[in-house]
Amino acid sequence: MKAVWMVLVMCVSIVYVTGCGLSNQTFFGPDGLPKEQYRVGGGLVIEYRAPQDGTFYLVDQKSGKFIVTQSVQEGSTFDFSLPDTDEDQCKELTKSLIAGKLVLYFVPNPPEEVQQQQ
Repeated sequence: MKAVWMVLVMCVSIVYVTGCGLSNQTFFGPDGLPKEQYRVGGGLVIEYRAPQDGTFYLVDQKSGKFIVTQSVQEGSTFDFSLPDTDEDQCKELTKSLIAGKLVLYFVPNPPEEVQQQQ
């Protein structure tokens, strides 16, 4: 009986320690969007260079919709601006973009040892 309890305590301890270690590696909040610490830009004109391999997420913050998701390598640049359009199209596009709130997140790839644990 003592051996069963010891095994049970060890299993619970392993699950607790492993679970806590991996939960810190979550890049997304409960709303499904990247955490605020990964926010690197926003607005109608955005330019950002990736400091390491990772993924860019351009998100409409108000609706929670992902506009662009792009995996990149270190040094890659994310550029976003309004396209060249005629004046009426530009006004309409600007209204829809201003109604939302465009935010750029950069989430780095996790270190290899974390990827292997998952």
